[in-house]
Amino acid sequence: MTKPIKIGMVVPFTGPPALRVNGPMMHAGTAACISLYNEQGGHHGRPVELIVEDSAYDIEVTASAFRKLVEEDEVVALLNTNGTPQITAAMPYLRSQGVPLLLPFGGADEWFQPPQWGVYGVQAPFNDFGHLLGQWVARDGHKRVTVLHPHYPEVMPLMAQQSCSVFSEVCANDASIECVEVQLGCTDGTAMADAILSRKPDAIIVLVNWPELIAVTQELQRRGHNIPLYSWSANVTQSTAARGGDLLDGMKGYASIIVGPESSTPAVDTYRSAMARFFPDQPPDFMSLTAFAHTRLFTHALDLIEGKADTSQIVAAFERLDAQETGILPPVTFTPKRHMGVSAVQPMQLKGGIWMPTGDTETLPLELLRYETTE
Repeated sequence: MTKPIKIGMVVPFTGPPALRVNGPMMHAGTAACISLYNEQGGHHGRPVELIVEDSAYDIEVTASAFRKLVEEDEVVALLNTNGTPQITAAMPYLRSQGVPLLLPFGGADEWFQPPQWGVYGVQAPFNDFGHLLGQWVARDGHKRVTVLHPHYPEVMPLMAQQSCSVFSEVCANDASIECVEVQLGCTDGTAMADAILSRKPDAIIVLVNWPELIAVTQELQRRGHNIPLYSWSANVTQSTAARGGDLLDGMKGYASIIVGPESSTPAVDTYRSAMARFFPDQPPDFMSLTAFAHTRLFTHALDLIEGKADTSQIVAAFERLDAQETGILPPVTFTPKRHMGVSAVQPMQLKGGIWMPTGDTETLPLELLRYETTE
């Protein structure tokens, strides 16, 4: 029997409510794409085996899962793993074991500048989202902005600071922007609404997850305040839209993919068909669509390998992906000096319960400086 190519994946199936719903979606998109690839013959007849572990969105649990996958299961790479704080803590171990981290969900500037061995991503780092959100609210003419963000993880306050800094640089002296910090998973809508309304904003940059977002929006609208909302990719999902209903209609946000799960394109049609076959209990969503697109990139890299698909060959193949199209992501390019594979994100707006692209993709700030090195 042909020995499979073992790939590991660590995502939250337990842990904070806003995050544990993501694990099943990320897993479904990944596994559906791998199932299609294996049906088509795999890598020269060699199937891909996906081994998935729960992270509980916890640093120690994630570290233990990595050790199991690397030392017991002997995976050749990690794919679509989730959690910036958890991955950052585990990166020295992965480097020491020579296991590449392919297309993780999450991102920090230090993952890509300077490029880290074996780390290849297409999810814009949080600071980029913060920068672009600060620009967007300024471009839309808002003058009094509140940034709602969680105390944990540590990257979120930095993203909020980036939003504030860029907004202040772009706007005139009569504009102001302030932060409201809450505990991760807070559902005290009254307290959050009190803190926000005391600042009298005409727009809110939302860097919390859906439990906090829905709780505060319900309370704001109960008091008669329908304040424009701007958010990051974690909230640009159909599951968030479904939970929020009419509360969130009109909300704007950035996505890492250029089409939504309801789009009528060949790539998205293939995704929906695969999900219906292999995971009929999972409705189409941004998380599973993004995981599906990431996995398509992985299989494109495998197809570049003539011989055995081991760790070194997979890393070399990723660095040969040049303007690779998936029909879902912007064109993806990796080189030995460039490990952030995309240069743009897609602005979206929630209309009638569906996230739709609005306008052209927007270039990531300081893209060349941040993601490429020079001799």
